[in-house]
Amino acid sequence: MYVDTRCALESLICLRERPSVVDRIYLRETRRRNADGTEVAHLALAHNERDPITGMPKTKIVHNFGRADLVDREGLRRLVGSISRFLDPADAVAATGLALVGLLSEKVGLEELCDDRISLVPFPGRRAATLVHSLVIRGNCIDDADVLRAGSTAAVLSHRVMAPPTLGTFLRSFTFGHVRQLDAVAETLMARAWSLGAGPGDAPLTIDIDSTICEVHGNLKHGASYGYTHVLGYHPVLATRADTGEVLHLRFRKGSANTQRGAQRFVRETVGRVRRAGASGPLTLRTDSRAPDIVTEFMQCRERP
Repeated sequence: MYVDTRCALESLICLRERPSVVDRIYLRETRRRNADGTEVAHLALAHNERDPITGMPKTKIVHNFGRADLVDREGLRRLVGSISRFLDPADAVAATGLALVGLLSEKVGLEELCDDRISLVPFPGRRAATLVHSLVIRGNCIDDADVLRAGSTAAVLSHRVMAPPTLGTFLRSFTFGHVRQLDAVAETLMARAWSLGAGPGDAPLTIDIDSTICEVHGNLKHGASYGYTHVLGYHPVLATRADTGEVLHLRFRKGSANTQRGAQRFVRETVGRVRRAGASGPLTLRTDSRAPDIVTEFMQCRERP
């Protein structure tokens, strides 16, 4: 469904002289059940007004977006961008959710941990943290990290935001040994996050292991090649947590790598990682039925203390 950004924005502009109303505007979701038992959700911009006679609050719809499953999410992003133009640029933040991510990064010690584990100088912590937060706001390339330097975005982060050229130099300095150092950083961060309540504890944990194709463009991508899908790219293998989708482990591989390449070692590393992170309950593996070696390796790892 197309979101009429101009119409929605004009509805908000009509209310800009009434700041008490604008302060109460929110995205409202309503649900109703159809005769066939299915449930449909609708989205709208709304605000609450107090009835002058009864004194009871009443909901007023500013703009109706229609069914939630048909809403054009890109249109919603354009609307947010249009609204942001009315803000003081010095007060604007690149992404509202970044404040929460920045707080969590500070809580688990992302910058300090990278400074301690990654042997690249100077400032590996703030460089790695800048890249992480750029990915959080859907950065697709190094230049996208420059968004973190806009407005007051850096104020919600606990580290100094580094410039894209500096990040490029940092990434080009990586060797396989530095990648393994990042592995150790990721494992420690997961253990710290799980200790704060995000982990499964002694509850059952289901792990999904599968490979995927990451398409790239250009002939100079190191390691990119054509595999069985006839798509130019990489062929990493991932382990994810079934109940949350959290990535537990990842191993990067060239595009022509066989699906089973390195899978047995990957299973050993994944099981060890989740155990060290605090998962003490039963483990279940879900993988391709054509991977008997992976299943055998997992059964052996699961029996080890």
